[in-house]
Amino acid sequence: MMRKTLLIVALMLLPFWAGIPLYSNTSSDVTNIPLTGGTGVGEGGGGGEEGGGEGPKSVSFVPVICALSDSGMNLEFGFLDDLGFVTVTLMNMTTGEIESGVLDSQLGIVDFPFSGDAGFYRIIITTSSGKSYHGSFMI
Repeated sequence: MMRKTLLIVALMLLPFWAGIPLYSNTSSDVTNIPLTGGTGVGEGGGGGEEGGGEGPKSVSFVPVICALSDSGMNLEFGFLDDLGFVTVTLMNMTTGEIESGVLDSQLGIVDFPFSGDAGFYRIIITTSSGKSYHGSFMI
C-alpha cells in the first residue's frame, strides 16, 4: 500500500522534475491592458461632498483581466469572479468611434472583436451591480 502511494506521488511530481510546464499564464500573441476601478454609483470619484472627489481610499481587487491580441482587432476579457452580465464600452478617442457589447462573465474568458483602427482607446466595463472598471491602450 505504501509503495502505491509513493508511486502516485512520484508520478504527480514528475512534470516538475522534468521541467515540463503544466500551464502558462503568458502568451506571445496578446498584450495585457491594466484595468483599474471598482467604484460604483456614489462610491467616490465624483467630486463634491457626496462623491468624495479625493480619489480611492484603498487599493481594490479588479476581477477582470483584459488583453489585446496581436492582430489588434480583438480584446480578450478574463473574468476572475462571476459578475453577471457586464457592459463593455470601447471608445476610440482619436476617431470618435464607439463600440459596445454585453458579455456574460460566467463564461470566464470572452472575446470582444472591434475595428482595430489606429488610435487611443478607452475601455469602460460596467457590471449589473453598478461597479465600473476602466483602462486604456493605443494601437
